[in-house]
Amino acid sequence: RGMGPLAAVNAPRIHHQLIPNKVYAEEQKCLGDGPLRKMPEGEVAALRARGHEVVYNGHRTATTQLIVVDPDTGMVHAVSDARKGGQPAAY
Repeated sequence: RGMGPLAAVNAPRIHHQLIPNKVYAEEQKCLGDGPLRKMPEGEVAALRARGHEVVYNGHRTATTQLIVVDPDTGMVHAVSDARKGGQPAAY
């Protein structure tokens, strides 16, 4: 909540599934040698306090493309996820 489209797409992600019963928190460089994208330690600590096993993961996670239409202005904002090179995957 409260994020713009680019901030939302660039935010660190988590992944969880039942087996193995671990939460994988993203920790990887943006676009090769770019800045580190890492789940904040406070959020990881909150998950651990609830009993989750959290592991930082440097592997590539899910990617997304985002299109948002501002309901007030009709302006279209599009963001391509840098996790996959910042390019669309389809035509």
